[in-house]
Amino acid sequence: MTEEIETTKTAEYPQLLSSEMVSLIESLSLIRRLVTTDNEQFEESVFCKRVTDTLLHLSGISASCISLMTDEGSRCIACSGDLTEQGKEPRCLLDPIEVMANNAGPGDRKAVLLTQGGHCRLIVPLVYVGKRLGSFTLDYPTPGDFQPWHEQLFRLCADIVTQSLVFGREVRGMRRDLVQQDMKLHHFDTTLRHETLRRQSAESALLRNLSEGDDNTYLDQETGLLNRAAFTHQLQAAADRAQELDQESFLLLLDIDHFQIINEVAGHEAGDQLIRMVAHLLSGELLPDDHCSRLGADEFGLLLQGLTASEAMDRIRYLQNRVNGLVFEAMGERFSISASIGVVHLHRMDCPDVKELIRRAYSACTFAQELHHSPHLFSDSDSRMSKRHYQSRKLVQVIHAIEEDTLELYCQPIVEAGISANTVDAEETRFYSGEILVRMHDEKGELISAGEILQLVERYGLSIKLDQRVVAKTLRELEKHPAALRKLDHVAINLSAQSVSSEEFHNFLLEIVRSARIGPEKLCFEITETAAILNIDAASRLITSLKGLGCSFALDDFGSGHASYLYLRDLDVDYLKIDGEFVRAMAIDPVNQTLVKTMVDMGKILGKKIVAEYVENEITLKLLRELRVDLVQGYFLGRPKPLVECPGIRHHRSNK
Repeated sequence: MTEEIETTKTAEYPQLLSSEMVSLIESLSLIRRLVTTDNEQFEESVFCKRVTDTLLHLSGISASCISLMTDEGSRCIACSGDLTEQGKEPRCLLDPIEVMANNAGPGDRKAVLLTQGGHCRLIVPLVYVGKRLGSFTLDYPTPGDFQPWHEQLFRLCADIVTQSLVFGREVRGMRRDLVQQDMKLHHFDTTLRHETLRRQSAESALLRNLSEGDDNTYLDQETGLLNRAAFTHQLQAAADRAQELDQESFLLLLDIDHFQIINEVAGHEAGDQLIRMVAHLLSGELLPDDHCSRLGADEFGLLLQGLTASEAMDRIRYLQNRVNGLVFEAMGERFSISASIGVVHLHRMDCPDVKELIRRAYSACTFAQELHHSPHLFSDSDSRMSKRHYQSRKLVQVIHAIEEDTLELYCQPIVEAGISANTVDAEETRFYSGEILVRMHDEKGELISAGEILQLVERYGLSIKLDQRVVAKTLRELEKHPAALRKLDHVAINLSAQSVSSEEFHNFLLEIVRSARIGPEKLCFEITETAAILNIDAASRLITSLKGLGCSFALDDFGSGHASYLYLRDLDVDYLKIDGEFVRAMAIDPVNQTLVKTMVDMGKILGKKIVAEYVENEITLKLLRELRVDLVQGYFLGRPKPLVECPGIRHHRSNK
């Protein structure tokens, strides 16, 4: 079969495109529609109906249904297509579970093909860990519509459907457990009744705190709560007691989520009304030793005292639920209110000044707000908080590296699949190409990976500037070492989605390639599948313009999208780089092997060279060779090295 494909003439491709390619596209598209993500936790009947609808996308299928085992026997869960004939009962009433029981053992994954009444029916079992969960049935109008490869395809589909059903049942079970736990929390009524009896004494305590001076000096005029200065005074006293007397207290920063939207939709008067509503609610929940203040436009500070850590967190969650239960109406609109809360524990040996305490509370509140989290307790040892501070510091360093042009360029080899891993780094070895990667060092001299850099530049809109720096620096380095280009057929430079859609970047790229002192054929630009599909028109213009100069293009992360196969013929790329997540697991996952094979076959039909990344062991490399992948990349073949140390450049520098 390999020799036949390799000797196929160009004139025969139209036939492949009209038959085999359509089957490949339909099959892969069918499989991808069946794969659900963690966020797609459908009810079982909804999911099964989605599956039966999806199965109809394959040519020749007239109807499909799914039957699942129940305590009472089998039950038809979902049906799609032409399931009835005039004057006859629905064909799905045939019990496929009974048919499977008569033709195969309980754990047998073999499909059953029935031909009767002028039509053909394929019954595929749904088996998990040797136990039959059910089956799905596919009807063909005539026996001739059934293709032999359909059985293998639908057995693969059955595995995907089975895993999704088992996963969904586990998720629904966990949800039921969570509901039960939530019901237990509502039994907090006894404590709430006790707190209600203490509200009047809380109000008296506030009045006593204010009795020494003019109310206008200590109160916020809008809400009647303590103002920032008075609250800061109480907080400092609590911090001193925590240090000297080991008395525990808790500082809360409560922020109303999306408050600005209410201001914009209903007006600032409505926003002020909401602030007063929340202030009234919080003041009514205060205990005798508690204090509450309005610290900002929609921010409230609370100081809870005389509670253990466990009691404090229970009370804080209660306060958040009370605020989240508010419904606010203004200008004919109803707004559901929610709040995020950051918590700081004032305890012995960790009592900085008041400004630092409030800063910590703001930091914890922001963290809770970004993650839509329950109240978040500040902790220097919290890895998530540490990561947030780490990223803030790294952002400053990345911006400085881009502005000062101090980014470091690394290169990872991309070689022919038949090459030996032991000879990749030899001086006499000829690389096929190398991918340019970006690195930088932090203030401690530690290397920051490309993943960290890209995450920061994408989040803060610095992708275009980064791409400009990388392209310009790569060309400068290669111009210094022209002999290196005899070792590298070309270098591959990644472009971000923002750059692909930017007309300004297009003009920059055309100008710098035209003016470079190296041949454009030495440059290959990689764009991700997602970036290409989201910006299909801009991507097509960019590819056409640069290929007109002699550059080549690669479609990176191929297979990670959902619609790329429909656009693939419209993107004039030279290379398809299969998403490394498929390649990494293909040695242990037959589903990934099938998907990789399908992508390779499709790329071959379209005349593209296939590149597989994340090749990390000999077994994976052997499988890729068997699938006729052209080029490979990964740690097993070669780790990224500084560009100036790559073979060719290093050899050229040593001869200077």
